[in-house]
Amino acid sequence: MKRRSFLNLGILATLLVAAPAFAAPEAPGRPATSLAGLLLRQSALIKTVTPYVEREDLPRLLALKQLATRAHDVMRTYGSANMLTMQRLQELVIGFRFSKDLFRQISTAKTAQQLIEIQTISQQITDMTGFDKSPYTQITASVFGQIHKLTRDLMDLPLPDSLASRFHALTPKLGRLLALAGQGDHPQTFRLATELLGSLRALYPEFDQIMAGQAAFHIVLEIQGLTEYYAEFARSDMGDAP
Repeated sequence: MKRRSFLNLGILATLLVAAPAFAAPEAPGRPATSLAGLLLRQSALIKTVTPYVEREDLPRLLALKQLATRAHDVMRTYGSANMLTMQRLQELVIGFRFSKDLFRQISTAKTAQQLIEIQTISQQITDMTGFDKSPYTQITASVFGQIHKLTRDLMDLPLPDSLASRFHALTPKLGRLLALAGQGDHPQTFRLATELLGSLRALYPEFDQIMAGQAAFHIVLEIQGLTEYYAEFARSDMGDAP
């Protein structure tokens, strides 16, 4: 699997022109045109769609909203020509690229127009940043790094002993994967990540038992959203079927 580094001068120059570090807010009633404005608009549109989305599809949609929010926040903090900003934008581009099936599933008379605009914005961001279809990625490191943090946050809450024990058992595997994933997304990384996907999905029935609390509810939704997003990414990128 050949990969090219996504940090090249062409992309850097594009970002410097297309996305000032502190883009001015878009005028009310006018289409967003700056990169920061597009990210805000995308996040706002997803929020309007969520009330009409079924429970099983909600985690994936909220994970996409998080991608847009994180990219915007990092850009505001560090500027557009920054490695972390570029990584967050790359994650967003890839995340939306592998979510077309999700948008088809949740499209209804009440959501179709917003979903079309969300995907149009995604393509605009892709064009503005210059990321091609096969950039060198560290999506595994990013996704499972977030999952690792979220599981630690969840373990700080009161959990059934069985669930806490299963989380403890996952910790060494997550550590090994994160060490490997730092080298990039390659076949060995995907194989280990796919094993962890199965372990995380096996926890879903127990997740349902702890979602009464608001804190646990949001953490669980985010873990599930990241897990299902990565499953789609790995399936499309490697031809596997996690």
